[in-house]
Amino acid sequence: MNTKDTTHPEIHTELQNWRTNTLNTLLFVATLAMTPALVIVIINTIHAPELRLPTTIIYLIIYLCLTGLTFFRQLDTQLRGWGLVLIAYVAGSVSMAIGGLAGDGRLYLMVAPIAALTLIGLHAGITAGTLSMLIYAVFGIAAQMGWLSEWLIITDNTLNLSEWLLGGFVAGASLTFIITLQWRFNQFLTKTAIEKAKLHKQTQQEIVERMQAEIDLQAAHKELEIRVEARTAELAATNQKLQTEINERVEAEASLRESEERYRGLVENAPTGILSVNSNGQIINVNSQMLILLGSPSAEATMKINFFEFQPLIESGISASIKQVLNTGSPSQAEHQYSTKWGKEIHVMAHYSPIKNNLGETVGVQANVHDISEQVRAKQKIEASLREKEVLLKEIHHRVKNNLAIISSLLSFQAEITPSEEVQAAFQESQNRIMSMARIHEHLYSSRDLASIKMKHYIQGVVDYLRQTYHAYDITFQIETDDVLLDIDKAIPCGLIFNELISNVFKYAFPASYNPDQEKLLQVFMRLDDKEQCKLIVSDNGIGLPPDLDIKNVRQESLGLQLVNILSQQLEGDLQIDLTNGTTFSFTFPCPTERSISNDT
Repeated sequence: MNTKDTTHPEIHTELQNWRTNTLNTLLFVATLAMTPALVIVIINTIHAPELRLPTTIIYLIIYLCLTGLTFFRQLDTQLRGWGLVLIAYVAGSVSMAIGGLAGDGRLYLMVAPIAALTLIGLHAGITAGTLSMLIYAVFGIAAQMGWLSEWLIITDNTLNLSEWLLGGFVAGASLTFIITLQWRFNQFLTKTAIEKAKLHKQTQQEIVERMQAEIDLQAAHKELEIRVEARTAELAATNQKLQTEINERVEAEASLRESEERYRGLVENAPTGILSVNSNGQIINVNSQMLILLGSPSAEATMKINFFEFQPLIESGISASIKQVLNTGSPSQAEHQYSTKWGKEIHVMAHYSPIKNNLGETVGVQANVHDISEQVRAKQKIEASLREKEVLLKEIHHRVKNNLAIISSLLSFQAEITPSEEVQAAFQESQNRIMSMARIHEHLYSSRDLASIKMKHYIQGVVDYLRQTYHAYDITFQIETDDVLLDIDKAIPCGLIFNELISNVFKYAFPASYNPDQEKLLQVFMRLDDKEQCKLIVSDNGIGLPPDLDIKNVRQESLGLQLVNILSQQLEGDLQIDLTNGTTFSFTFPCPTERSISNDT
């Protein structure tokens, strides 16, 4: 067996321990056995020192080395083993040198390889065996050749070469047999130790596995108990929860029945007609008020009607309203005129609400129907009365406009027979003011809205009239107005203010001395802001007014500006004037937003 076994380190450790213990035993026994022999050698040396002294010194050295190997156990086992082998070789050599080749020396040469094989290993045993045979051969050759005849003391019969060779062959064969036997014995021990180690390891592994299995079983048992306890608690909680849910469901069902009864009572006693229709147009519920509204003799007769097949329902638009709610899922309302199956003509206002299932799908429609026949008839009467009043108001506005036109014509006739140009101009200004008011009434009777005037059309008409009156065809106009509606109380003073401001431009802004190469420009703006304020702006690039003019305190001779001042106060407005690059009048007055629209004509 090798000196080291890396495959089974535990076997190597066990073998090494066995070799160490064997070596210690051999060294101790050899030391004890050599002690009396050494004493005898020393005594013989004392009697014959000239013959025994070298031998005694050698034995003493061997004894000291043997003693050292015995007691210095901290040395490596292999080193101590080789030391023991070398001591055996030295002892054998000395024995053959003293006692001859036939003495005890050959025994040492055979013991040394066996000791090397046992204490160190196979390779050491083979090496030692080879060394023993080599020493044996050296001594034999030396004895036969006579090289050591003077030193060797022959006590046995003289050996010849054939006997020596035969003895060496026997010694070698014996040694080989012993080494082989020892090696096989070591293999058997090693195999047995390996099997024992495997069995021990397997046993230990099984023990560990069983202990671990026992631990796992205990842990599993404990975990199982915990899980059983937790599961039991969960089941108890679940049972409690189920019991609570059952109680709640029972209460909910009772509440639902009570709610259904209340709802049925409310529906049945509702002052309006209520019915429900499924997705196929079939009536599934109808209250008594709906039967009265329809003139139906019974709920069964009414429920035979299909909303998608009964022609009067299709013609009245009720079927289309039901389908719209089914398709969109959104509530709606509509007014219908309907001739019932039982010959009743009614006007109704129907409110349609979707009926949905648990998935949010629309599966039907509920209609709340109000009989508005009386309201419709009353509305028709009111509308007829309003139409009559509108006709009368239009006739009044038309007559007022005509009367103002007659007055304007009378002033025109009077101006023609008056020789004074100043008086004619005064008549013309009065005529213009009258025509501005007449245009208000003209717009009122020609419009669908008798309560307000669209100032955009009015301003354009006044500008066109005054332009023709003053023959101001060389002036460029820029008019921008928002869609502003004014009632008659604000439209007349606002129209008069606008008339005066435009007239002033035509009369004074561009005299004959005005630069003919410069464009004459008149700008008119009317804006409505978010603060319910209307702003009227009249601007020109003419010669302008005197810089020291105070618009709030004009002279009595300027009747137009006085009139503008008075009318602006009547409208609770603010009048500002800017004389930069001509003249700009800015008039701001309250104008509620509900009076501004853009669709009426």
